[in-house]
Amino acid sequence: MIMYLNKKVKRFWLSNIRKEVQQAVEKLSTQIKVEFPKEPERLLSSYVYREFKIHIDKDGSIKGSLLRLLFSLIDFTFVRSLIANSYSVEGGNYYDSVSLILLEVIKIWEKYEYYPDFLKDLEDKEKSAQYRYYTGIDAENVPTDVTLHNFRDRLGKEKFKST
Repeated sequence: MIMYLNKKVKRFWLSNIRKEVQQAVEKLSTQIKVEFPKEPERLLSSYVYREFKIHIDKDGSIKGSLLRLLFSLIDFTFVRSLIANSYSVEGGNYYDSVSLILLEVIKIWEKYEYYPDFLKDLEDKEKSAQYRYYTGIDAENVPTDVTLHNFRDRLGKEKFKST
C-alpha cells in the first residue's frame, strides 16, 4: 500500500510535472510546425525559453510566484506556429508574437484592466524586470497599448481566445 501511494505522490513532484509538460509541448509543436513568415532580424523583442530553478518554501508557497513556475514549466515558442498565418512577410519591425501573448497572460494574471496601467508598470525598470525577462521585452522598447490592440485585432477574437 505504501509503495502504491508513493508512486501517486511522485507523479506530482516538480521534476515529473516538468517532464510531462515538456513532452506535451513537444508533441503539440510537431503537430503544428508552421514557419513564422518574418525575419528574426526585424524583431523588437525576442522570447527565449529558460528553465528556472523553482524553490518551494516550507509553507508550500513558490518563491517568485506561480508565474515563475508557469514560465519555467512551459516553452511557449509553439505560439509562433499557432499564429504564423496571421502574419505576412511584408512590413517593418515587429514584436515577437510570443512576447505579446505572454504580456497578455501577465496582464490578466495580475488583474490589470487597462493596457496603459499595465504598460506604465512594465516600463518601470525595477517593478516589472521579471516580466520583461520572461517575455523577452527590453525596458527601453516596451510596446505601446496601440501595439497590443493591433496584435489582438490581427489575431481576431476567436484566435486570440484560443491561443
